[in-house]
Amino acid sequence: ATLRQDMAFFDDKHNSIGALSSRLSTDAALVKASLADRLNLVVMNLATVVAGMVIAFYYGWLLTLVLLAMLPLLIVSGALQMYLITGAAKMDDK
Repeated sequence: ATLRQDMAFFDDKHNSIGALSSRLSTDAALVKASLADRLNLVVMNLATVVAGMVIAFYYGWLLTLVLLAMLPLLIVSGALQMYLITGAAKMDDK
């Protein structure tokens, strides 16, 4: 959308080349950090579930059934954790 602006758009002090390039680099870094944090949390939660399943299968099928019964709780707690962390990150940005 920036490339399709009129010439007068770039004459404004807030839309100078330096300001736009600085904003683009900052926004790209924020997007990268946001995606990296979420991806790290998803991988961490999946690794926890897989490790728990392996331990449960090793020690017995009854423990596996208990773990499978608790899986919805683990998913909800992981989603809540992601929500709280992103909320804390937004508070830090302010």
